[in-house]
Amino acid sequence: DLARVGLDIRVVGNDGGEHLSILSGIISRLDRNAPDYGDGYNDFNTCYYRASAATSGGSSGSPVISSDGYAVALLAGGRTDRASTTFFLPLDRPLRALECLQKGKAITRGDIQCQFFAASFL
Repeated sequence: DLARVGLDIRVVGNDGGEHLSILSGIISRLDRNAPDYGDGYNDFNTCYYRASAATSGGSSGSPVISSDGYAVALLAGGRTDRASTTFFLPLDRPLRALECLQKGKAITRGDIQCQFFAASFL
């Protein structure tokens, strides 16, 4: 709930094979469609946050921390073929999965045989 456009963030992880890296960025969008990674698995029906955080790989799953020290997302992936764009998974998805695990329930995903995309009307 703390994520917002313009939020100053830090990604704490192992970027580019480093033992520890702390990269800075600013959240620029809260409504991006799941990134298309090409071959293999791509998420769907989940809106991601976007920022320019200059990650280069190796930090997927790392916490995204606000300047106040609160976790606001998890690093999901990035694109470097255009501008250096990083995608973050909002915490509601991993929180739901954690709660299911704590209760001994299966982690299910609904599927109504369609895919939703975020689209701007501006």
